[in-house]
Amino acid sequence: MTVPAIDTTTLPGPAQKILDPSGPAPLKAMAAKGLMPGLPPGAILAVLVMLSANADANAETANKTLEKLPPPLLNGALALQDLHPAVLDKLGPLYARDAAVSEKILFHPQTVPDTVVAMAAVGTEGVCELIATNEERLLQVPSIIEALYKNPACRMSTADRLLELAVR
Repeated sequence: MTVPAIDTTTLPGPAQKILDPSGPAPLKAMAAKGLMPGLPPGAILAVLVMLSANADANAETANKTLEKLPPPLLNGALALQDLHPAVLDKLGPLYARDAAVSEKILFHPQTVPDTVVAMAAVGTEGVCELIATNEERLLQVPSIIEALYKNPACRMSTADRLLELAVR
């Protein structure tokens, strides 16, 4: 399952103004730094993800902001049941080295299999073990097993167990 794009019309008005192609450049620059007072955490992350995907000067800033999100903002957004899958897809690989954040992403109801594959490819040993516990997901999406197998951080015993699971 591919990750659906974020529909800007579902975002609050101020977020739509930031993402408007004809919107003011200083507003976009501030938003790329995470300075969006009054917006809820989910909308802030959606704006950052959309800005990071653009080919303009704000994309690099937005990416750096996403890599260093303040814990209250990150945890607040991950607690939202309706957080957009594209946000989770962007955050997954960025935080695959943080077991606590990875756990929230992996068990979030909006997480799509592509996100888990990306996390399995770069996750730490602990994150790989966490991914490997969901056998139902592994059997539905064998590319997760492949990503875990190729990840040097994944224990070989875990990779072997998953290969046996896939064969059965």
